[in-house]
Amino acid sequence: MNIDDTGDRRGEDDPVVIGSGLRDVEARLRVSLRDEVDSIHPSDRLDAILSAAHTGVDLTGDDAPGRRRWLIPAAAAAAAAVVAGALWISGRPSGAPVMPAVPTATSTSVSQKPSTAASPTPKTSTRSTPTQSARPTRSASPTSPTSPTAVPTVTGTVAPPPPPVTVTSRPAPEAARVSVPVYYVGARVPGERSLALFREFVTARATKPVNAESKTLAALRQAVAAAPAGSGYVRLWDGVKVQAVHVTPSRITVTLSSGVTGLDAERAKLAVQQLVWTAQAAVGRGLIPVGFTLADGSTDVAPGFPASRSYSQPTGQAAFDEISMIWITDPARGSVVKAGSAVRVSGVATVFEGTVQWQLLRSGTVAGSGVAKTSIGAPGRGTYSFSTPALTPGSYLLRVYSIGAKDGSVANEARTTFTVR
Repeated sequence: MNIDDTGDRRGEDDPVVIGSGLRDVEARLRVSLRDEVDSIHPSDRLDAILSAAHTGVDLTGDDAPGRRRWLIPAAAAAAAAVVAGALWISGRPSGAPVMPAVPTATSTSVSQKPSTAASPTPKTSTRSTPTQSARPTRSASPTSPTSPTAVPTVTGTVAPPPPPVTVTSRPAPEAARVSVPVYYVGARVPGERSLALFREFVTARATKPVNAESKTLAALRQAVAAAPAGSGYVRLWDGVKVQAVHVTPSRITVTLSSGVTGLDAERAKLAVQQLVWTAQAAVGRGLIPVGFTLADGSTDVAPGFPASRSYSQPTGQAAFDEISMIWITDPARGSVVKAGSAVRVSGVATVFEGTVQWQLLRSGTVAGSGVAKTSIGAPGRGTYSFSTPALTPGSYLLRVYSIGAKDGSVANEARTTFTVR
């Protein structure tokens, strides 16, 4: 015979009812749970739950009435009895009948109805309820304020890069080819020491617009440049450049890079007069005084000729002290003449009895010669002209000269060269 925990006498084969001593508790629990379930009326708690989740307010304190708190120890006592019975059965010999466990109506009923008092949660946690799956979840803000993958934003004003420096060169002034009078320094008679000024018309490049200043600048640059090849002229302005020309009705101002040095008195005078005669002839407005400005700050245009003075060509008989008695105007030096035709020669001269001699040489051989008369005799300055015979192709040297009355020697001579093709 075994004696159970209630003191009832039972046989070995009598069935044992586990937890029979808790029948009163079970009955009361069933009634209370049924009443509790009937008294619960579900409502929409989503907004309150979300508010509590964000503010940390505990909903269990106010929503759980005091009369329901006794359910917690009662349910715990029933659960303890079930566990004790299960342990006692597990220790019985095999083959003994096992009674079913305490009905699970308690857990089933509670799980069917949500209760916020059944499992309190920390204030800082966010709780979800079954009703949340049936309603769309509302977010506190449409976007997250901080994205862990967001690229840092650099604030402030960044100065734009400086524009590229573009270096532009000024286009060269447009030029035109013009014929200008140029005065050169040469021997009165080739091989002799006496020097004089010879005028020739030269084709030069003048900047546009072509005017008195641009033509004069072009002519002066030819005057200080190297002498034409084969001319026999003397260059006195070696290393000096003409930088600018300014023309007014009362003055022609020529700007030179520097003055010229190392000349004797005769050559110094001819050097200054070379530029004066060239400037006045190129401007073509008469004997306008010529002044000089020296860019290097020197004081003399040539030895004995200060830059502080103005200069002009002499008039009357004094002019013949500076200029050659004979000039050749045509053909121009270096010109090309058509083969098989005569060459027309012209010029000016101041000669005794108004007579000039001419000779045409080809490779040292006389190809033609003659005499021509000037429009007026000395001391006047007259013009002359003549024609050569028809010429065959080749290079020619033309001489125009005068014979002195004293001994019949050459007194003055001018030369030029041209080509026949």
